[in-house]
Amino acid sequence: MGAKIFFDDDQQTPDTMNITYEYGDNRVLIWEMRIWNPYGLENNDNAMSIYGADGMIQVGEWDRKWGFKVFDRDGKLVLHEVEKEGDRHLENFVECVHSRQRPSADIEIGHISTLHCHLGNIVARTGRNVTFDAKTETIPGDAEANALVRRTYRQHWGTPKGA
Repeated sequence: MGAKIFFDDDQQTPDTMNITYEYGDNRVLIWEMRIWNPYGLENNDNAMSIYGADGMIQVGEWDRKWGFKVFDRDGKLVLHEVEKEGDRHLENFVECVHSRQRPSADIEIGHISTLHCHLGNIVARTGRNVTFDAKTETIPGDAEANALVRRTYRQHWGTPKGA
């Protein structure tokens, strides 16, 4: 994992990262983000890329509109969408309230996506690789890193069970 803060403000996490996630079934996900550094990503100064076995996706700003590009494993562009007016996730949520369908980015997907971000930040903060146990959602054998997996809650009526 590589990480650097180029724009020095009060942030605690790097603005430029390259992280490799290795899964037990021989899958690998490489995530790269470049913000506030002098080296843009694919002609984009504020973007991220996710590289997988079958292709790559870039999320960023093109022609002053946010969107994404999907490439196949040969590097051929297969999909390019830019944002439309409004918030796609909000619109989908409201549609799902009416239809009772599951949202395209429901809480479980959000948890898994956010978890990857948190793990990258934990690695950046500790300066070492970690092994994450998805069943217990802990980092066994590394008390310092494991302490960063979740916050310490104050005790009150809304405290999550087991916290």
